[in-house]
Amino acid sequence: IVDNSLLKKELVNLGFSENKIMVNSPGVDIKKIESFIPSNAKYDCVFLGRLNISKGIFDLIEIWKILTKKNPNISLAIIGSGNKKLEQQLKNRISENNLEKNIDILGFLEDKKAFGILKSSKVFVFPSHEEGFGIAPLEAQACGLPVVAWNLPAFEEVFPKGMIKVKIGNIEKFASKVIELIANKQLYQELAEEAIYNASRYDWDKVAKRELYLLEKIKKSK
Repeated sequence: IVDNSLLKKELVNLGFSENKIMVNSPGVDIKKIESFIPSNAKYDCVFLGRLNISKGIFDLIEIWKILTKKNPNISLAIIGSGNKKLEQQLKNRISENNLEKNIDILGFLEDKKAFGILKSSKVFVFPSHEEGFGIAPLEAQACGLPVVAWNLPAFEEVFPKGMIKVKIGNIEKFASKVIELIANKQLYQELAEEAIYNASRYDWDKVAKRELYLLEKIKKSK
């Protein structure tokens, strides 16, 4: 059982039998996420993920350099931990570009605090360069946040709605889409509603039922 159809195709191309590969996605605990209370700390945008180069953490600096020229007060919370050397490099880049008032690195947070900040923010920014599925943006959608992300192959299947996908590397367009979302209330509301709907498709209850169905199917075939 694999988590997306792209991986299934790759395995088939490698010689695995197609009828022995089934697809079932990961999921999100919608009920648990709904129980969290928005934080008093409010940010325009939030990123959640490992502090790793592949997650596009340094792209965020370039994006915010553009955004602050258009909106000097636009804020970003970075939630997540990782390599300490990379974290220090990220802090240095923030300082070098005079973005200390705009970007806060919050480190690893327990669910209650992390989801509280997600729920009190406006847009989820996710410039990751490689994803097999995308749990973090899906969790953000469950909090009602529209997402702006690089257009990765897996996202076409997982995020047909509630996400603005930008061609990877186009920093200017990524920034413009963030500004557009915040400024255009009608567009924002449409994508926020789409985000909640899209996340609901991956509720753990639905995923678990599908997993049980697949396992019973395997059992019967033996």
